Amino acid sequence: MLFKSRIPLNSKILSPFSLIPSRKIIYIIRKTIILRIILFYESDWKFKVSKKEILTIEDIEFLVNSFYGKVREDEILSPIFNDKIGNRWPEHLEKMYSFWQTVLLQENTYHGRPFAPHAKLLIDDKHFNRWLKLFYTVIDENFIGDKAQEAKWRANKMAEMFHHKINYLRNNSF
Repeated sequence: MLFKSRIPLNSKILSPFSLIPSRKIIYIIRKTIILRIILFYESDWKFKVSKKEILTIEDIEFLVNSFYGKVREDEILSPIFNDKIGNRWPEHLEKMYSFWQTVLLQENTYHGRPFAPHAKLLIDDKHFNRWLKLFYTVIDENFIGDKAQEAKWRANKMAEMFHHKINYLRNNSF
């Protein structure tokens, strides 16, 4: 005999089919792999899944609250907003819900003049750029669709107009 087996005669001999995992083992392996993929990409996965269109007042409120949450913590913008608004944040947020509801949802709930409260603020390019950056970040992190793009476009136009008017008033005092 050229090949001598090392398997004792009383041991169980495995067939080639016994090496194939059972369905239960395959199920557990697949679940483990999927779970690891989800955990590895969890933040990116949540980011993509949680984006939605701006369609309701609840979406507007989420947008406004998220944005002003960032503003209130920002090193450049928070001193200006906190000094001007003081302890009247709830009233300011209500006004902003109404403003963006009117602008984006065409539900006429805002009745006011948005520029007037900003006219005498000591703000410049860096403030407008930071304001836009934070606004765009909130939109890009949370929303998709036409209304999200419109919100960014309108915010940009508003910042442009406010900046121009403030500079005009500073340079042409009466």
